[in-house]
Amino acid sequence: MSTDRQDLALRLVRASDRTSLQDLATRLGVSQMTVRRDLDELERQGLVQRVRGGAVPLHPRLHAARGPGDDRSAHEGSPVERSSRERSPQDRAAAPAGQLLLRAPASGGSAQRPRTEHRGRAEPPAAGDARQRIGRAVAASLSPGSTVLLDAGPLAAAVAEHLPDRAPLTVAVLGLPAALALVDTPGITLLVLGGQARGGDRALDGPLALAALGVLDVDVLIASTLTGNPATGWSTTSLEGAELLRTAMDRAERTVVAAEAGALGVRSLARVAPLPAVSAVFTDAAVHDEATAARAGEVLRALAAASVPVTVV
Repeated sequence: MSTDRQDLALRLVRASDRTSLQDLATRLGVSQMTVRRDLDELERQGLVQRVRGGAVPLHPRLHAARGPGDDRSAHEGSPVERSSRERSPQDRAAAPAGQLLLRAPASGGSAQRPRTEHRGRAEPPAAGDARQRIGRAVAASLSPGSTVLLDAGPLAAAVAEHLPDRAPLTVAVLGLPAALALVDTPGITLLVLGGQARGGDRALDGPLALAALGVLDVDVLIASTLTGNPATGWSTTSLEGAELLRTAMDRAERTVVAAEAGALGVRSLARVAPLPAVSAVFTDAAVHDEATAARAGEVLRALAAASVPVTVV
């Protein structure tokens, strides 16, 4: 079980320039302490590098090329990270709908590290850039006057930051970060659903959250904690979370999935719904390794075959 979880953690880290402990704990459905142990093991294997509050990917070829005492990666950075920083808005626009843009590492010349990566020193979370793009696009798809239900997690919080642009809205939230982003916002009627506050992602779940969902009817559910796979459909990392999301989908007229590309092609523990059960999918084009691109591409093709609109930002 721990090996499978570490494999999923590695996929999620490789899908972004930098991944936080909180995000991994949310996606894996475990505590941050468990995530730290998994990252320590992945770092020992030379697959990731720990930084304060999270981890960054190490390119396998760079690591294999290092000799004893050679710590070039700490100064140069991986081709994965460089390719993400070099992606321009034009690159993102060039990715057709339903297709992810696979960026190759830059060739020629010596790489220069624009950010430090030493443990104990924070660096700007590049993964947040993709979340902000997804959050902005999801918010822009909403009609003023709608009733919206947000699940918990970093992507849900990113969506919440852009909802004031679509006011007036009534927004029910299942996470404290989204609630804090919207409280006292003009034009936003905020409903904080009850439930047990979970550590790490500060989600609200349990029987009280289920009971609160039972009295709601909303226009749209924005689900940001799902992984998608052509064979198993949409799933999540915990049985409790799956029950909550199934209930939320039942209470919503339509469901919009917000997912980073690294969540596509991944099987999680608990199934929630078939792929065609959602109304739209928003994802990002920040895929930097062929394996992740292939898995995500399978999901996008399955969604296209099911006539589910996909927006790649």
